Amino acid sequence: MRKAQSLLARLGLGNPRRRIPRHEVRFLGFATLDPMGRPFAWRGEVFRGIYPESVELVHQLFRSGLVRELVESGTFIETELSDLQLDGFPLVLRHKRITASLPTEWTASMLRDAALTILAVNRICNRHGFELRDAHPYNVSFDRSTPKWIDPGSIGPRRESWTAAAEFVDCGVVPLLFLQRGELLEGYSVLMSERSLKIASKPFRKSVLFERFLGMIAETADTFSDARIDEEWIARMAAARPAGSSIWGEYQHGESSPLEDLRPHPANRFSRFFQIADLVGAHARDAGTCLDLAGNVGLASLVLSEAHPHLRCVNTDYDPEAIEKSYALLKAHPRFRVESYLLNFMLPMYVDSVARFRSDLVLALAVTHHLILTQGHKLDEVFEKIAAYSRKYVFVEFMPLGMWAGDPLNKPPVPEWYTAEWFERGFARQFRLLEKRVIESHTVAGVLEPHRVLFIGRLR
Repeated sequence: MRKAQSLLARLGLGNPRRRIPRHEVRFLGFATLDPMGRPFAWRGEVFRGIYPESVELVHQLFRSGLVRELVESGTFIETELSDLQLDGFPLVLRHKRITASLPTEWTASMLRDAALTILAVNRICNRHGFELRDAHPYNVSFDRSTPKWIDPGSIGPRRESWTAAAEFVDCGVVPLLFLQRGELLEGYSVLMSERSLKIASKPFRKSVLFERFLGMIAETADTFSDARIDEEWIARMAAARPAGSSIWGEYQHGESSPLEDLRPHPANRFSRFFQIADLVGAHARDAGTCLDLAGNVGLASLVLSEAHPHLRCVNTDYDPEAIEKSYALLKAHPRFRVESYLLNFMLPMYVDSVARFRSDLVLALAVTHHLILTQGHKLDEVFEKIAAYSRKYVFVEFMPLGMWAGDPLNKPPVPEWYTAEWFERGFARQFRLLEKRVIESHTVAGVLEPHRVLFIGRLR
């Protein structure tokens, strides 16, 4: 510690630093894999404690202008030196806080843009005499619709050839081509293996998946070269994406853009979102973050973000085509404070998914009837899951007509127990009911029937 303090003095940073109480911090991510330091959360912000032996390297990255150029390029998380100190870490960096998403929560287009970001970061590092020693997509997260490198600990002195080139291909490019061709099982399996099995340290190139990758690019193990894979190669190989199809991919998109439904008009099928926005103002005005579960393309999040500019909205769905369309929309219109990710909220892929996506306000619109009537989930289980993602408020729709699809002459039968009273009793076991309101009705077989009942609650 004395040696590190002497080094700080030589660097002109000998002024007293504010000490962070260690018991107040929450360390993030993997605890032992970063040679530079450890990221942690404190008082709503994200920091990185730097080990004594890495202090000089960090200051080289700043003095050289590398960090400034990376941040200004938009490829690197906004990072600055702080005046803080934590026991064991004589230097602390402050990072901009963004959603800590994982590659298995991205679509093909998102992984493509992340791969291009990795190459851009490495190219900038090379100009300053450095390189990325790790080049896998788990070191990237999205700031709204912009992928950014989040791990300064992966930056080290440049070598004659890029040491992480094979890892970049195995962990980023190979799954990208599978996803790009609609082979989701294979693509996401490779991405999951990078986190759980560390494929970079295993003989991945002898696997069937790598052989299939070589076949897709018309190469053999003898002719293939990692060095040939650059931005132009990725853009060319990832350009031809087959038109995807899914049950719900067109639900909020169809023939026109969802942007047309961001304002009230007679043909707007989602006019209830404007009522919900008003109710957010009435019951959850203090919410700063919003999570839309099973939100499709994210129209509800877009409406809420327009009505409440302070509200940062995350849209999620387990349909890749819906999230693909949402991502394209958000890239084209970056003014929206919305981001979209793949998530099956009832069966999340990782244990930490709930904590990473937890928000002040959670929406579960037009989804509970599917979970209960077609997928067999129990009501209490559904409400427990929704509650786990919320810090304060929930807005949950009940669909009295069950799986009714719009036939004005007939309504499908629903179980005898499937009633608004049954739903409310279950809701009250988990939440304090703030308001219950019918927000949409339809005439079916000559009778005006409530179609959507919104339950607004607060965590008990």
